[in-house]
Amino acid sequence: MTREALTANGILRSRYVWRALTVDATVLATVALIVTFAVPTDSPTGGVPHTPGMWLILLSAAVVLCFYVRGMYIPPLRLEVVEALRMVVAGTALAVVVTMTARVLFADDTYVAAETVRYWLVAIVGLTAGRGFVLLLEARARRAGEATRRTLVLGSGRVGMLAAERLLREPELGLRPVGFYDEDPLDADEVPAGLPVMGDGLERAIQQLGVNHVIIAFSRTPHEELLEAARDCWRLGVSVSVVPRLFEIEGERVITEHLGGLPLVEMRPANPQGWQFRVKYALDRVVAGLVMLFLLPVLAVLGLAVLVTMGRPIFYRQRRVGLDGHTFEMLKFRSMRMSAVEGAQADAEWADQQLGAEVGAHHDPAADRLTRLGRAEEAAGLRTPFRGAKGDSRLSLRERTRRQLLPPRPRASRSRSRTAG
Repeated sequence: MTREALTANGILRSRYVWRALTVDATVLATVALIVTFAVPTDSPTGGVPHTPGMWLILLSAAVVLCFYVRGMYIPPLRLEVVEALRMVVAGTALAVVVTMTARVLFADDTYVAAETVRYWLVAIVGLTAGRGFVLLLEARARRAGEATRRTLVLGSGRVGMLAAERLLREPELGLRPVGFYDEDPLDADEVPAGLPVMGDGLERAIQQLGVNHVIIAFSRTPHEELLEAARDCWRLGVSVSVVPRLFEIEGERVITEHLGGLPLVEMRPANPQGWQFRVKYALDRVVAGLVMLFLLPVLAVLGLAVLVTMGRPIFYRQRRVGLDGHTFEMLKFRSMRMSAVEGAQADAEWADQQLGAEVGAHHDPAADRLTRLGRAEEAAGLRTPFRGAKGDSRLSLRERTRRQLLPPRPRASRSRSRTAG
């Protein structure tokens, strides 16, 4: 089983490695051709000349080496383009510094910095696009089940069940649960996807289920036996992940130090009042404002459509909960009928009062077409700039503060209607 597990993990890793390496090599060769033919490049100090071919090859090799050292050829758990951009910038910057230092020491060319930075700027764009393409292919392969690792969850308690449920909901992570192992399982009302719960020997369970990854979650198994289980997995060629105790603690950065053989994990909490958040919120407002200007013709057409088909008011206003429980006024185009038909639910009158419309007013059947348009507009995200430009709608904290500050809605009858908003 050791050879089979190692082979399975090796195949999955080698596919990603060769795919990423092929894309990186292609991009770097293209960048070298671009900077070779884009000479001389204009600059404040004159035209930047041609970069010697030997240094272009060495710089490209240094980029690949830095990517390898930083673990960029290991399949990541989460396929995030932003994280790929960060690693591309950091890896290429390190390669550029090393190459520039070598050129200064051994060649002392005139335009070392200009030539290297020219290559670096083009490489960042190309490598980021290439990495995005690699992540896209990897995500498709994982969703299709072609690049997933068969995962056994050690521990069938609440945390183990939660881990399996989330992995099943996110196949892009590449870990497909195939069962649980627990010699003393808790009584579970429902096992996710009907996965089997085994307990007659870890090695036997790994062999029967064809496991090549194990997640150690919480269980009533003694500490010493969990340690022995992790060593057995490594002996069998199976990779291991561990759900830590106090996993509910969230930190912005995690730093691991060692006190002898005892690891000390320091978690630094995020500071919502820090400068990073202030910069983010400022960028949110700037980007949202630019998007609103770009979409101004579309928004004007939508406003006119609301006015023609539904009349006034054009916008729907409502108070919502934002950052730290503070309220703000949400503003969006109306996309539903003004009021309910006779015998509909009592929520319609409440919605009419919130809109300031006449209670019981008859709706125009033509508004149905605008309702569908409004749904498409919402799905496309055209309402988001209103909220982002004002800077009050912070979804991450709003989800934690779900209290509705509007007056309570009256109890609805069985008959439903489509109301405003």
